[in-house]
Amino acid sequence: MGWSRHDRSHGSNRGSPVAFWDWHGQVERHLRASGTGWVILRSSWYMSNLLAAAAQVAAEGRLYAPAGQARVAMIDPRDVGAAAAALLSSRGHEGQTYLVTGPEAITFAQVAAGLSAAVGRGIEFTDIPGEAAEQAMIAGGLPAFAAGQIVRIFAQLRQGADRRVTATVQALTGNAPRDVAAFARDHARLFAPAAAIR
Repeated sequence: MGWSRHDRSHGSNRGSPVAFWDWHGQVERHLRASGTGWVILRSSWYMSNLLAAAAQVAAEGRLYAPAGQARVAMIDPRDVGAAAAALLSSRGHEGQTYLVTGPEAITFAQVAAGLSAAVGRGIEFTDIPGEAAEQAMIAGGLPAFAAGQIVRIFAQLRQGADRRVTATVQALTGNAPRDVAAFARDHARLFAPAAAIR
């Protein structure tokens, strides 16, 4: 039926240099060994992660990230929820692993273009070094460990970790996954300058 079953993917690899991903991999290993029924739903990078930058984008018209030219098959969490609901309300999925992604692998420059169109003003992507991103996150109150892990995630993204695109959302739900333009339109108010919000 075109569902994507994937045994190793984004965010779930034991031994990953990203601790969060290693932990996901350990949980999956435990589930598989538990002897109980299981289905694993993996997702690529959530579009909602962009919301952490909304205030800065609104204030400066810039989206900063140590992303370089990384192409990421970002997914709207609402599509992950819809895929999970489809799995839970139908049979035949036990023992399967599914990877859900957005409709295409896009760069952060394309994300900035989508935000620009939604907000009605130019927003530029600015690539920054990982160390600068880490220090900015720490200065903003994020614990050093978490900031370091996020920088490691971006390093993996630059190497293609979340580039793969699947048709799983469409196959499970009957609907195409939302693209970043739709996500940007739905959240435009958060990325718009305060003066534009009345």
